Amino acid sequence: MDITNKRLEIVTSILLAVASLLAAWCAFQASAWNSNQATASQRTNRLRTESTRALTRSGQQSIVDVITYINWLEATNANDQQLADFYRVRFREEFKPAFDAWLATEPLNNPDAPKTPFEMAEYQLKLTQDAATLETQADEEAQKFAYANTTSTDYVRNTLFIASALFLSSISSRFEYRPVRIAVLVLAALMFLAGLGNAIALPKA
Repeated sequence: MDITNKRLEIVTSILLAVASLLAAWCAFQASAWNSNQATASQRTNRLRTESTRALTRSGQQSIVDVITYINWLEATNANDQQLADFYRVRFREEFKPAFDAWLATEPLNNPDAPKTPFEMAEYQLKLTQDAATLETQADEEAQKFAYANTTSTDYVRNTLFIASALFLSSISSRFEYRPVRIAVLVLAALMFLAGLGNAIALPKA
């Protein structure tokens, strides 16, 4: 075996070894990003569930506020102050600031006053705000999910370059005609370099 063939065998062996390591590393990164994707998916689902639950409870509280307000209004219109006071002391704490602010606008005498306390800026339900916050967090986790999914796919796609490099390297030694052997080996090296460049550029888990 002449010196050129020996050198080609050395280059082939090195390329096979390094490409195998790079393929294993890309497989590890794809698996790690898959794990990140699953975690982000679980968090997204949990946050959206909590947001829906908070919004449902907020709606229930709003219904309670509306019912007690209507009862107060009916008692007031009937000049039954005792019954009106009965309902008023039972207003929920979150509703009271809006109700007091609404009364301050003198709605019975002021045509420009808001129609109900629920139109006042003071009417704020904590659970509604919590639901919005949870939904925002869920959107952020959904973006992480999409990013992890894309990155994992990119790593899997990159293994195609490395697999091609491994295949071409392994078959290069089968060609006895040296120019063909060198051409196949060069092509394998180019595929490896493409895979290596992608692996360097891609984000790491």
